[in-house]
Amino acid sequence: MANQTWPVQTQWIVSSSSQGVSAADRASLCPFCATVPSDVHKMLLEEGVIADPFVGYNVEAVQWIGQQVWTWETTVERPALDGLKTDFVDILRLDGLDTYATVSG
Repeated sequence: MANQTWPVQTQWIVSSSSQGVSAADRASLCPFCATVPSDVHKMLLEEGVIADPFVGYNVEAVQWIGQQVWTWETTVERPALDGLKTDFVDILRLDGLDTYATVSG
């Protein structure tokens, strides 16, 4: 059986559980739109929520990011398979997941 690949080119909604985050900081953690590949630090930096963690002592101020549960959500639609057999298995390959991840659908 031949493999066919459909890249996921879609917007993702990224949100946090906000556990242990002050009320003032919680307001800045509204769901964000993101594209992949990316990571939470890059997204928060681009949104202006955090200062660059690689400058000065900023890394101290962003430690809370790793203590949050981050959710990345999107909808993936498979293209129409006109004329193709339908007895196949779909495989969702997610490159770049690190640490811990739960994928559900």
